[in-house]
Amino acid sequence: MSNQKELVKKVIDYQIEPVLFDFRSVELSPIATKQLADFVNSVENKNDLLLLITGHADSIGSESVNMKVSNQRAISVKAFLVAKGINSNAIQLAAKGESAPIASNSKEKGRAKNRRVEIEIK
Repeated sequence: MSNQKELVKKVIDYQIEPVLFDFRSVELSPIATKQLADFVNSVENKNDLLLLITGHADSIGSESVNMKVSNQRAISVKAFLVAKGINSNAIQLAAKGESAPIASNSKEKGRAKNRRVEIEIK
């Protein structure tokens, strides 16, 4: 039973909510900066981590623009993590543009949730 508790604790320690962005923005907000700094602190000295950083966009604008914006968002998050000491070689980037929404794009509230970067620990 203690192994299950340790596994759950490990997963919880590494959890991170999607990093959200303003419309067309690739700049990290103060909230996002704190969120990422907290993440870096939680994985400090974990040299075996591999991260997949995936950028997303809402559906406003052309597909090609949204793909570029989502890629730039992923790059912004990676740059922050590397500046805080995460090994650049341990980070993979992906961009999904508007192709993987987590909320409806019909209203601003949903679009705001779709303008995000997700960090997955491999």
